[in-house]
Amino acid sequence: MRLTEAKSDQSTASTYQRLFPAANNLVEIQFDHYAYGGTGADGIAVVLSDAAITPQPGAFGGPLGYGFKPGISGFAGGWLGIGIDEFGNFSGEGGSSNIGQRRQSVAVRGSGTGTSGYRYLKGTCNNGSSNTNGNCLSPTVDGNNVSPAYRYKITIDSQVSGQSIVKVERNTGSGFVTLIPAFNAIAQSGQAATPSDFLMSLTGSTGGSNNNHEIDNVQICALKSNPIGAQIDHFEFDHTGQGLTCNPETVTIRACANASCSQLFTDPLTATLLPESASEGIWVGGNQVSFSNGSTQLQLRRNIPGKVTLGVKGSNPTTKPLSKTLCRVGSGSLSENACSLAFADSGFIFDVPDKLANKPINVLVKAVNKSDETQQCVPSFQSQTKTLNFWSSYQTPSAPISPKAVTINNMAIGTSSASPTAVNLVFDINGQASIAVNYPDAGKLQLDANYVGSGNEQDLVMIGSDQFVSVPAGLCVKPVDASASCSSANMTCNVYRKAGQSFGMTVQAMAWEKDGDPDFCMANLPTPNFSDAQMKFTSKVVAPSIASGGHDGVLGVASYSHSAQANNLNTISNQTISEVGVFQIAALATPNYLGTASSLNIPIGYSANIGRFVPDRFLVSDISVIPACGGFNYMDQLFPMSMKLSALNIAGDITKNYFPPFSLATAKLVGENNNNGVDLQSRLSALLIKADSWDQGVAMVDASYLANFSRVTPNVATNLYQDGPFESLDIGVQLMDNDPRPNGIYSYVASPDMDAATTGNCTNCNAKKISTQILRHGRVVMDNTYGPETEILRMPTRAEYWNGSSWVLNTNDSCTTAVYGLGSQVDNAGLGYNFDPDLVAGQSVTRSGGTLTFQVGQFELLWQAVTSSGAPYRGQVTAPLDVPTWLEWYWNWNGVSPSVLTEPRASAYFGRYRGHDKIIYWREVN
Repeated sequence: MRLTEAKSDQSTASTYQRLFPAANNLVEIQFDHYAYGGTGADGIAVVLSDAAITPQPGAFGGPLGYGFKPGISGFAGGWLGIGIDEFGNFSGEGGSSNIGQRRQSVAVRGSGTGTSGYRYLKGTCNNGSSNTNGNCLSPTVDGNNVSPAYRYKITIDSQVSGQSIVKVERNTGSGFVTLIPAFNAIAQSGQAATPSDFLMSLTGSTGGSNNNHEIDNVQICALKSNPIGAQIDHFEFDHTGQGLTCNPETVTIRACANASCSQLFTDPLTATLLPESASEGIWVGGNQVSFSNGSTQLQLRRNIPGKVTLGVKGSNPTTKPLSKTLCRVGSGSLSENACSLAFADSGFIFDVPDKLANKPINVLVKAVNKSDETQQCVPSFQSQTKTLNFWSSYQTPSAPISPKAVTINNMAIGTSSASPTAVNLVFDINGQASIAVNYPDAGKLQLDANYVGSGNEQDLVMIGSDQFVSVPAGLCVKPVDASASCSSANMTCNVYRKAGQSFGMTVQAMAWEKDGDPDFCMANLPTPNFSDAQMKFTSKVVAPSIASGGHDGVLGVASYSHSAQANNLNTISNQTISEVGVFQIAALATPNYLGTASSLNIPIGYSANIGRFVPDRFLVSDISVIPACGGFNYMDQLFPMSMKLSALNIAGDITKNYFPPFSLATAKLVGENNNNGVDLQSRLSALLIKADSWDQGVAMVDASYLANFSRVTPNVATNLYQDGPFESLDIGVQLMDNDPRPNGIYSYVASPDMDAATTGNCTNCNAKKISTQILRHGRVVMDNTYGPETEILRMPTRAEYWNGSSWVLNTNDSCTTAVYGLGSQVDNAGLGYNFDPDLVAGQSVTRSGGTLTFQVGQFELLWQAVTSSGAPYRGQVTAPLDVPTWLEWYWNWNGVSPSVLTEPRASAYFGRYRGHDKIIYWREVN
């Protein structure tokens, strides 16, 4: 790191950004040092300073940026300075105690303030008592652009209470050698109390002679060190430049967060102000001030004529090292040189209160001078008419967009001391005159007045000034589109935007037009010069109301920088609202505009009702569709289905305000088989989602819902009872928002991937596929059975489905349950046989009663013939099987086309031999 080049009259400084606690600590600093290439001067210093004071370097040349020179202060907050000195003047000048020039030396100076202190403490040359051959050290400090470099070690040990042991060593190639033996810096004469924390800085200096000064391989080891944290970039003061000794002068201070002060340091802070001596000036309330929000107003007194220099000595949080306090007088530019404030014994006192733009305010002008007896202001110009010169100047902004004149008594006044406006004032017996002051725009201004005597008052010059802020009276907040208006705040309003869709807003800061103004968008003048870097937006739901569960929603643009414009019209083109409904959007200006009191805070500006906002899309999620029978369903068979439907905004968040009356959407199931473009929606059951099903933007189809795919109505004329199969039936959900949109805005199902009325991949998909199911047209078939009355007859029973060309066994069915033995009857009861399956005693026919579940699509019913006398029963028994309705069939038992579904049935024949299946005809021969 190069601190100076081999050029004359340089002064540099750098501060390490770390805090070192001064107590109970051990700090060791090591670095390689190079000084070469020039004519041999001056050197560098390692500085420990009070961290509460903003580091500022001391005098150039011999003091090495640590000590002082006449009229040049030493290092601000300096507590210890270790100088590595070539020319030797670090020992001979720079403090209130010096020992004379000691060439090629290392010396330590103590604490100081301004141009006092910084005493010589310790050094080489037997602590400065000898100077062999003109050089204290051999090898010398400079001329060391060698390898290995000269390495220095500085130790500050404060582990013992009340001690701060300092030691300086050097290694020129043979190990460290003590240059300055350990000593207790705290115990040295004139040494200030130890601060809480130290900052470490490096300074470099050249004068008439020079060298390159460099350090490398820096190591800083400490038992304890802390981060700096957030820092203030610098401080700024605004003042009028002229005060009266008999009246405190108002000064504005700002804590800046960046170099241009376009951002303020708004965290709470404490600052130590200059002057801090009562002989120079007195800060009302003391020179330590605390404030937040980046700015405050202070008062400063000086009881005798003269000048005061404003400044900030230090702060907590700290100010960036080496930063300068800047000041501005009136409308002048910021500079260090503008920090001087002059006080005089006579002049004018007037206080222009901060006011509303374009609203006139009465101000008393007091002509005063300082009483020799009381040192207080006493009246002047009693009962006289005097001509005063008035002018105004801009403070903020310094260059207004469209300059407007300050008026006094409705008369526009000049804008500089070179072009003032003469105003006749009648002073009363108390030396007071009233004026009406007005300014139509926003900003901070300074009003100045002076009086130049003539005749008996020859050479009398009296001046006065005051700064005031003109604040907009309110904000005009509007949507860009007239179609955004929703005065009725209900469903009768046309749709304006989807939730989350961009729209434009305008904001204007407006001047006062009348007290109690209900609408700042009507007849008010704009305030072109108003700006606010942190204007905020909030939303307020109008409908549905908060009481009914409405939510205010979240704005996409929550803040923006409101800039000065010719008519102050700022447009925010990308505003969004996350919710459904009707809203007002409010603009909130930053409080305490230019440091004004909260009583002048700009009121919140509300727009008229904006809306309606509607969902962007409907998401189908948490889907569950379970086949009723393993991996398939029969037509007309109910199968469980559940899902969650959510009304979303453009960002994909649920719009919680989507509930009645702002919810109109309904949903239905659609279907097509094998993506063949035949819409089967009419055969799917209705999805139980209605407009009033929505709650907080969500409609649920819970697990109790059973869906259904119906069989076709049979064509009796053609005896066409078959249907299907649908081995790949896509089922989708289609949502209809049912909201008329004159602007062509519609809300659809999210991520649609299905159109039941088209084949292949859909281009204008209108549904979300939720499942693919197998749907089969089924029936149960029972076969007649024959056999001797002494045997158990087996009746085959099958579950079948239509495969498109024939009825086939449904081997996938192992879940259908049938109930048999109910309603059994004897078809030939007229023969006198008594058959009642519910009789136990004397029962003619018995079966293994109860239920049976199909296994791989089939099972058998067992029959046995028994008479009441114990003799076998001979004859026919026909019994229907109780099967689920979706497996009933249009059986034509009576030779007439059926109109209703009926259960399957078959007959068991006891005492009859049906013959061998391979015998075509059988006849008994006697």
